Amino acid sequence: MAHALGVPMVGTLGIVLHAARRGRVDSPAMLVQSLRDVGLRLNEKAVSDAFRAILGERWN
Repeated sequence: MAHALGVPMVGTLGIVLHAARRGRVDSPAMLVQSLRDVGLRLNEKAVSDAFRAILGERWN
């Protein structure tokens, strides 16, 4: 439905990294790891690619 309405879809990882880019999150790597620790499943390559593309940083 969101797509049909033209609303962009952003996942948890995207929200974390965009918040970090805006200075709202001090350590996106720690936050992502904390989310993983409580059961959020994130593909390792997706996390690595997103960190590089959005923040210009290496993941791990």
